Formats: sequence, C-alpha cells, structure tokens
Amino acid sequence: MKRALRVLRGFTLAVLALLAAAACSPPAEVSLERPELRATRGQVFGANEGEGALSDVFDVDVGGDGRVFASEPNFARIVVFHADGSYERTLGRRGRGPGEFQAPGNLTWLGDTLTVLDFLQGITLMSADGEYHDRISFSVQGQSRSFPLGPILPLADGSVGSYAPSPGSDVLAGRVTNEVWLKMSRAGEELDTLALRNLRGAFYALETPERTREFSHPLSTSEVLAAPPNSAFLVLANRSIPDPGVEAPTYGLTVLGLDGDTIRSAAIRYRAVDLTGPDQDSIARATTSTDPAAENYASRVRAIRESVPWPRIYPAFSTVLVGSDGVVWVRRHLYRGDAVRWDVFTSELEPRGSVYLPRSLDVKLVSGGAVYGVEADELDVPWIVRYDIEG
Repeated sequence: MKRALRVLRGFTLAVLALLAAAACSPPAEVSLERPELRATRGQVFGANEGEGALSDVFDVDVGGDGRVFASEPNFARIVVFHADGSYERTLGRRGRGPGEFQAPGNLTWLGDTLTVLDFLQGITLMSADGEYHDRISFSVQGQSRSFPLGPILPLADGSVGSYAPSPGSDVLAGRVTNEVWLKMSRAGEELDTLALRNLRGAFYALETPERTREFSHPLSTSEVLAAPPNSAFLVLANRSIPDPGVEAPTYGLTVLGLDGDTIRSAAIRYRAVDLTGPDQDSIARATTSTDPAAENYASRVRAIRESVPWPRIYPAFSTVLVGSDGVVWVRRHLYRGDAVRWDVFTSELEPRGSVYLPRSLDVKLVSGGAVYGVEADELDVPWIVRYDIEG
C-alpha cells in the first residue's frame, strides 16, 4: 500500500485541481533540453549487523539536524542514524500503545514533529527523539464498498488527507473511474476535496482455471499524486498515452494547494519510446512472483504476457517524488546501461535538467541537492545511500 502513500511522496494519485483549473491559463509547455546533472555517491547509513543493520526499509526522511530516519514495518520500528552515518537509536516497538507500531510506513514532518503512518493503526505524532505526542485514528465509510476512509497523510495546515482504495474488479468493470482524495479533520470530518485520481490503466485481470484476480498494471497509465515531506502542497502528474500520430507528446505536472486549487502547471515534452514484444516478455518475467525454477513458471509468464493490455508506447514516467524545497523528480522509462533517467524540475516547474541514477537504487527522498535511497550490497543487505546532485 506504500506508494499509495508515498503516494503522497510517491502518493500515486492523480488528476485534477478541482475545477478551479478551468479558470487557470493553459499549462506552459516546456522541454527538458538542459545540461545533464551529476550524481555522486555520498554518505552511507546502516550496518552489517547489530542494531544499525537494516532489512526492510519502507521510507526514509531527514530531520532538520541531518539525522536520517528509516521506517521498517516488518520490525515495527524507526531506525535513526546520525548525519555521519553512525547508528543512534531505535524508536518504537511492536504494540498498540502510545509510541508503539504495528506496521510503520510513510514518514513526514509537521514542523519539528515526526509523523509516522502506521498502516494498521493510524498516524503517530512524536518528537524526533521518540517522545510520543498523539495518534490520529478514524474509520469513516466513503465511496468504496470494501474499504473505509482512514488517515493517510497529515497535512501542513493541521488537517489530514484520506482516500479509500477501490478494488481492481470495480475499476476494470467500470463501476469506479476515479479515486477521491478528501481533506478531513483529525476527528474524521470531511472538510473539502483535494483531488480525484483517474484510475484508467491502473489494473489488469489475470484469469486462471481457478479464478480471476486483479493486479496493478506493470506499466500503469493512471495519474499520480505526490506530496513533499512537509505536506505543504501536492503535485498531480498525468501520464496518459497520447493518440497515435501526436508528434510532440507531453506529460503533465500540476501543483495544488491544500484547498485543491491549482497553483501552477506545465506540460513537459518528451520522446516516446516504443514498447516492443521483447520488452513485454521481460516485464512479464519481472512481474511474476513465481520461482523461475518452478514447473509452472513459463506458463505463468505466458499468462501475464497475454493478459496485460499493453500500451503501444511506454508511459512517460513510472514514479514522481517531491522535495520539501518544492523540487519535482520524475522517473522516466529511459536507461543508460545500469542507470535510469530522472527529470528534475524547480518549485516553479521549470526544468532544471536530468540525471541518471543506478537502477538498483530505490529512491525514497529527494531535494534540490541530494537524494536518499536504498541499495543492497553483494550479500543483499540494504543500506541507505545519499547521492549528491550537482550541475
């Protein structure tokens, strides 16, 4: 459910700007013909063993003093490192009491207060040193027949962003076309609409002799909503496939205020990349969770290959992340050896340039000057790594 979460840092969401957008001028169309930025591997955080050793990092955030915080849902804890990479402490433990977690995920900041989204029990607010402040927890019936509305993202103005996931079967059957993001009070009262996420292209159906199951599309074309670590605004990104024959395709970025109104927007020209048959085979193999040594591996891959409604070209991007300084990072489907391209934009949505980062780096946090991500070493031990950005 993560980046339904970093959804709001990866908050994979959506389209709009509630129709205030109708009163705005058309988005400026820009091109990313800028000098390439440089990424240099910097400080590393973690340990081979002991208390600072990591295993299942879900999210990473940095405090104002440079300390690094990493959430680990499988161990129900937050691991804290000094700015020099050394281990400092662990926050929380498994439980349901104050300061305890079941499955901690997204990390955000409200001033100097650390907020931790626990997928099973709401949002915990604490100091950077682990002193418990409060917990936001509510369950309200929304548009979804299957899931209630609960607290997802603490917003900078004191309210909470919330949505109820829609089952893939409802989306594929056309019973649900949009995912509604609501602004709610900490008590669960509806205050406003933040955004709607157009779900087209988010799922596919895989039929087996036993049953039909729905899965996330490996090349989803649904909209994405992202939020920075300070939750002061939102960014909507549109990656729908253009009609055949469009010579200069674009993807859209829109900055929204916490009232759902559009602050600014831009249409980014990009070079379309054809999706080939071998590409589809490779993606199908990467998508299956079946062991390659299993007897049914080949048939499983073939079933996925034949079930996915493949677009004719790659979507413009796969991921959008936003920094507290307003920068927007967009992960493209463009590769150079073992590196993948990211487009980087200023807070005004002006193109700053592009940078290639290792494909093995799971980027968690971005800013204008650095990114933090998780890399595994040769023993498959994960480490948090900072890459410094210049240019």
